[in-house]
Amino acid sequence: MLRVENVAHHFVGPDGTGALEALAPISFQVRPGEFVCLIGPSGCGKSTLLRIIAGLLTPSMGIVTLDGMPIRKPQRRVGLVFQQSNLMPWRTVLDNLALPLELAGADAQTRTLQANAVLQRIGLGGFGGAYPSELSGGMAQRVAIGRALIYNPDVLLLDEPFGALDALTREQMQLDLMQLWASERKTAIMVTHSITEAVFIADRVLVMSRRPGRLRADLTIPLPRPRRLDMVHAPDFGALVHQIRENIEAP
Repeated sequence: MLRVENVAHHFVGPDGTGALEALAPISFQVRPGEFVCLIGPSGCGKSTLLRIIAGLLTPSMGIVTLDGMPIRKPQRRVGLVFQQSNLMPWRTVLDNLALPLELAGADAQTRTLQANAVLQRIGLGGFGGAYPSELSGGMAQRVAIGRALIYNPDVLLLDEPFGALDALTREQMQLDLMQLWASERKTAIMVTHSITEAVFIADRVLVMSRRPGRLRADLTIPLPRPRRLDMVHAPDFGALVHQIRENIEAP
């Protein structure tokens, strides 16, 4: 169980003045194996909240716990995927995947075995010797997701992972992510600016207000799984999109 309890954050300038309130106190919990999407206007603190959950940022107040234990620094139980794949161009796909293990001091054999196993899980078997310049945008983002999975984390955080992709690749990556999630059953929280994407992927959608971000709505998505692309044209799908849009645009 992941719990966010009264978490708020403000940024202060280098001289200690000019505090910017990014997040108002916000609380919610995520059940094991649940896929939650965070959505809201630009600048409402979604990415700030995700970095707090990842242990990369200390909140100004409140606490995040995983199975009752506070998250105060990055840990192996929580994996994070950024919008950009951030792959090292001079390293092969296999070496990029194995980087976290290398930094942790794992031996070469262990790194190779685990990285090859992840390659199969993300559908890129046979591409271990390729370099990032030889990959499409979708393939590079799969590698980034695989790198976050290398430690087999309990929680997977995704910060607008498909925002830089073209529309067709983005649709395919949504399907790939849901297939991977269905097989892994990780607890997942994803930031997105696309209402359609949130409804298509998530079990729940958390809608945030304008800055300072507050939790405006917590909506369950009752669509059956597995999800299909033609669902986006159904009336019940459109009604959910409309409901979320109303919450975002409300004063």
